[in-house]
Amino acid sequence: MLDLNQVESEKSFSPIKPGESVKVKLTKVEITEGGDLDLHFQGVDADNAGVFKPRFWASDLDPSSDRYNADKAETKLKHIRQILEAYLDNETVNKVKGQNVAEFYNSVAAALTADKTDVVATMKLVYKYNSDSICDIPRYGAFISTDFRPRGLKLRASTDANGVPYERVLPLSEYNASPDGGAPSAGTFGVETQEEEELPFGN
Repeated sequence: MLDLNQVESEKSFSPIKPGESVKVKLTKVEITEGGDLDLHFQGVDADNAGVFKPRFWASDLDPSSDRYNADKAETKLKHIRQILEAYLDNETVNKVKGQNVAEFYNSVAAALTADKTDVVATMKLVYKYNSDSICDIPRYGAFISTDFRPRGLKLRASTDANGVPYERVLPLSEYNASPDGGAPSAGTFGVETQEEEELPFGN
């Protein structure tokens, strides 16, 4: 007997493409075995149906960790709050808390239930500084908008010393650089420093 119930459905794991207005749905919120928070976004447009999974590392919010940096922790908390605000009212968002990172991430996961997140959101996504395939949340400003909490999304024009935009949506080859650290200089293109500008979304 031929039975499609016994045939596994094909899954797509292609990465999402960056842009100023990328349509996505938040499909899953999970805590990893290591205690990190993963948010699974899926592109909803036929020409950009890839996946975007920002990970919020537990160590980034744990003051006892060697990786901890107070400015970075503040940025990550602002990112998480903005995502929560896209789907939830302020009263609900303000109830998300924990005595430690594990409690906090579990509170985030408990708040982002499927009935609240089953809407299309628009995200501003940019390439990670040294990649032409992995997207990231921009360091500064608004990056997610929904009908519930509309926000204006716009790519910043700021560039590093090599002329590479911090909020980059084009391949590094457009700026005579390469993901493997080619010209202009390895590890420096697209890396925003604290001194670059004083904005409220600092890292």
